[in-house]
Amino acid sequence: MERKEPDGSMLEVNKMAKLTKNWQEIDYSTFTSGSFSVRFYLEAKYNKQSITNNSTQVQTRLRSEVLKGSGSGTGYKFTCTYCDERSGSGKWTFEDEVIIDGSNTVIHNSDGNKSIYLEATAYNKWFGFNKKLSATVEIPKIDRLATINNATDFTDETTPTVTFSNPGGFITKPYINIYDDKDVLVYQFYRNQDVSSPYVWTFTDAEKTAMRKACNKQSKYRCNVGVDTYNGSTKLGFNSVAKTMTIVNAEPSATYTLTEENAKVSALITSVSSIVENASQIKVSVTPSALKGATIKNVILTNGANEISKNSSPYEYTFDIQSSNVFKIKVIDSRNNTKEYIITKTLINYQPVAINSFKFKREDPTSSNIYLTADITYYQATFDTTANAPIIKYKAGVSGTLRTLTTSDYTLDSTNHKITITNKKLTDTLPYNQEKIFFIDIEDKLSKKEDQQNIIRGIPTFEAGEHDFQVNGNLLVADTNRQNPVNILDAIFYKSGDTLQIPSMQAIIPGAYITSGKTEIYFNIYTPKLMTNINKITVTNLQLTARQNGGYILGSGDGGVTVNVMTAKATDNCVRCIYKASSAISNATNNAPVGLVISGGTLTFTKQRVQSDEEESDLETI
Repeated sequence: MERKEPDGSMLEVNKMAKLTKNWQEIDYSTFTSGSFSVRFYLEAKYNKQSITNNSTQVQTRLRSEVLKGSGSGTGYKFTCTYCDERSGSGKWTFEDEVIIDGSNTVIHNSDGNKSIYLEATAYNKWFGFNKKLSATVEIPKIDRLATINNATDFTDETTPTVTFSNPGGFITKPYINIYDDKDVLVYQFYRNQDVSSPYVWTFTDAEKTAMRKACNKQSKYRCNVGVDTYNGSTKLGFNSVAKTMTIVNAEPSATYTLTEENAKVSALITSVSSIVENASQIKVSVTPSALKGATIKNVILTNGANEISKNSSPYEYTFDIQSSNVFKIKVIDSRNNTKEYIITKTLINYQPVAINSFKFKREDPTSSNIYLTADITYYQATFDTTANAPIIKYKAGVSGTLRTLTTSDYTLDSTNHKITITNKKLTDTLPYNQEKIFFIDIEDKLSKKEDQQNIIRGIPTFEAGEHDFQVNGNLLVADTNRQNPVNILDAIFYKSGDTLQIPSMQAIIPGAYITSGKTEIYFNIYTPKLMTNINKITVTNLQLTARQNGGYILGSGDGGVTVNVMTAKATDNCVRCIYKASSAISNATNNAPVGLVISGGTLTFTKQRVQSDEEESDLETI
């Protein structure tokens, strides 16, 4: 702090002083009366410190200094922290002197730190002054705690060493606190005994086991390696440094077996190193083992793109082998340590039998003879010493006799692994007026495939009744050379996908009528063929020209306009259409006939289903 001298200069004192062994001014106060001026100083120092007792002897005093003049007065009193009081009713002469001093022993805090408050007063009745001086001062710290100088990282298999200083010569007890990644204390080593530096830790087997069990979530842990300082039975404090403890040589392990679960494959393949694509069912069974207190977190089993994770016993899974002959076993413990095993088998590239296509058919619609045509794939090879021979069977009806074809009934392509059956006449027959399901069955050593087809009743082409003659099928008309046949039905009816081109020349449409506030024109388009069962008509590039009242209301003499909104209903050979304008047509008379000309367009017919006469269809315009 700073205070002004009588002459205006500044005097500095330390109001937060740290005591030394020399006197220092920690506060002061000045009294001036007329030509007389005196200053009082509060001063302090320390003499000695006791590490054992954690104490310091502090000495204080109140000192006066006459700045100018001289004087004396009666009735005085002086006090000072740690000093005896000095007082009297007689005369006291002001002069440079130590007015009062004293000392006391101060006990420090347990950590060796200490600050104290000091105070002094100077009182004189004659001059009428009463001065107070005070300050808080810091006593030098007493180094009592042992302090770590160095410590080593360590593993669960090594012995860490710690060096430390012990200035107070107190009792020192070492410890190691181990924390997880969330700063939770999981384990502590402690020696309840006085040790000296350097101290080399030695862990018992029981301690190692307990520590490893507690430290089973990570491989590396943060540690505080430190010492507690005791004075007798009183703990003075502690000091530590941060280090790392690592669990080493704790990789998990496993035993495993791979077992073929498909009995058919086991009967064919004697080698345990071979598996069969698209047939083998390999059961992978694992017995994992964790070390040093860890537990098994999960076991990952992999074959090709198929990956299975197991987090509890039994650690097993059966893979249906597709295309991979490599198995991986990955064991993960609770510390995330891993161990991976890779097992490679010899892959036999087997393909199951497949019926690519087949057909049962009558020789003709009224024949009882049934023929089979089929395209079949099978794996032509030898399993160990057993050849993979296909067996092809068929039967007529669910309860029919299952019959086996011989090698003479089909053609074998060994290069492409193909079997072709071409119009094989079957033993079983089926009268033309009966219907039955025929089954085809192909089987080899490892797989089987079945399929079926219904053979419907045979229908004669011609049927003569008492009053009619019926054609079952298409009635064709050809020329005298039996060439260029034409389907009569196609000449009479439109079918799905047919189109009608409206010629670009003007076609006058009779019966056209305008209504609905001059916004709708009703008209018919007559078609040369019938539209039975046609329920959707798509109209493209339809050009309309309309005249009324002696002038054009749509289009002009040069051409029509393309309509954009239409609805229609098809009956027999007439398409009833409605042109819908977006607003009233100019110069038109509502509810009156209109002369209408179509000068181009295309109608496309779609047969979707049979509909009633009341059901309307969409007419789309492009």
